[in-house]
Amino acid sequence: MTVDRSRIAAVEALLRWNSATRGPVGPADFIVMAEKINVTKELGEFVLRRACRDALNRPQLVVSVNVSAMQLQDPQFAALVEGTIREAELPPTRLELEIVESALIESFDLTEKVLTRLRRHGVRIALDDFGPSIRA
Repeated sequence: MTVDRSRIAAVEALLRWNSATRGPVGPADFIVMAEKINVTKELGEFVLRRACRDALNRPQLVVSVNVSAMQLQDPQFAALVEGTIREAELPPTRLELEIVESALIESFDLTEKVLTRLRRHGVRIALDDFGPSIRA
């Protein structure tokens, strides 16, 4: 099998905030702010919907979206993803959900059920930042 390495196959949806008063605010900071004011769920839903809609403009690409442990612990998360894909008319195989290792550890039984349901639906699952972090 020959692999075509000359084309882009996937993209990752990344949320950025350029504050009028603070300038660029990195994800490490604004995610903490979102958690403090309890809008993490809404923020995650916005990113998922936007990524699925935008992916339609690039039919050859898979779009990858980061998912928090909090989202995976929501019993309605799988239904939300399935509904979002359906609304956007995006083939499920073109969506990849990136989860961090800690999400597998927290509420393992529920997380396993959610991920299994989404995999059966055709959604791709990837581990993000797997293993220990190495800092210089």
